[in-house]
Amino acid sequence: MKRLEITDLTKRYKKKAAPALQEFCYSFENGVYGLLGPNGAGKSTLINLIVGNLVPDTGKILYEGRPILELGSAYRSIIGYMPQQQQLYDGFSIKRFLFYFAALKGLGKEEAAGRIGGLLEVVGLDAYANKKLGTLSGGMKQRVLIAQALLNDPKILILDEPTAGLDPKERMNIRNFVHSISRDKTILLATHVISDIELIAKEMIFLKEGRQLLCGTSEEVINAVREEIWEAEIAREEYEAVSSRYPQNRIIGERDGDILLKIIAEEKPECGAVRPAAVSLEDVYLYLYP
Repeated sequence: MKRLEITDLTKRYKKKAAPALQEFCYSFENGVYGLLGPNGAGKSTLINLIVGNLVPDTGKILYEGRPILELGSAYRSIIGYMPQQQQLYDGFSIKRFLFYFAALKGLGKEEAAGRIGGLLEVVGLDAYANKKLGTLSGGMKQRVLIAQALLNDPKILILDEPTAGLDPKERMNIRNFVHSISRDKTILLATHVISDIELIAKEMIFLKEGRQLLCGTSEEVINAVREEIWEAEIAREEYEAVSSRYPQNRIIGERDGDILLKIIAEEKPECGAVRPAAVSLEDVYLYLYP
């Protein structure tokens, strides 16, 4: 049985407005799932429906075969949620902040103490337990928020832009940690940054204007667009004309004074030396969101 099954999920914020999410369907097991798309794609709406902050206009969300609206608090108890923006209490220490959220989640003091001690070690913050939140780096704050989401040992963990504003090393550390805990959890990681999920996602889902554009494993989504991604080597003085003719292009380097381009086009471009390109997930993203 799939852990989380979503069928024909639709949500409008105003009756006459276009749906923020339209007829979304997916089945999730354990592992990391990347939820991708630009701002306004529907990622946050989908997340808020899954965590129960919103009620769908139509469609169903089932957890292990039962509607989440029927499960109520029993379902909420197995959810861990790290929102994109969460107000931190700068005067709180890390430990006090986590005890506060443990109380909100209904954990007893003794249970909370055990969980917090273990989580601080897992996220690499045990040496900073008494440090005030207002003094932490961006990466440390993100790790505190992930620890908060894990307090109740959730079966479903939802992370909304968990690496926003972080430097490359901090982003890598967060990615590695998320992957390390995914064996027995269903993790949805919403982002618009391909590198956040490129190496750790079991499957990825691309949304645009509330609709599901493409989904599958890394290999599957790359294969879906492979025949429309080309690599071209052109003389520098030809770039303006080529760019005008094939506006979906990006410079990927140069060779002996010539420019190397990746071009998105249905047919083989007629310019310079052209060959099928080695396609990356970044190319998929640029193809779907020109």
